[in-house]
Order: sequence, then structure tokens, then C-alpha cells
Amino acid sequence: MKTQTSISLSYYDYLISSLKEIEEATTYLETFLELDKEGREPKILRGALKDIIGARLLANNLSERARQSDQ
Repeated sequence: MKTQTSISLSYYDYLISSLKEIEEATTYLETFLELDKEGREPKILRGALKDIIGARLLANNLSERARQSDQ
């Protein structure tokens, strides 16, 4: 039996895995920018950027400068 936590973690794992691809990350970010057109919810956009950065870190696909500024 799957719990809510295991389902959420599975989705998050899938999300991070898919965001390793630049096209997927671009579409994901565009979606959040569209949702936040008026700039009222910076936490939403910040969360999307954190997801993308996390995925790029796992893929070892960030510049050294970007890795240092993420810390």
C-alpha cells in the first residue's frame, strides 16, 4: 500500500528526473511564469527555480559559478 508520502516522493523523483532535460525545464519554468504574470506569488516562481536547479545539480549540469551561488 502506497502512502501519500511515497506517492509524493515518487512524483518529485519523476519531476526532478524530467527537469534534467533543458526542454522540459524550459516548459516547466514557462508554466510558472504564465501563472505568475503579475508577480504576486514570488514563492511559486522561487519553488520552480529551486526544482530546476536541483535537477541540474543532480545531472551535474551547472557551471561552477552556479553551483557556488546555490549554496
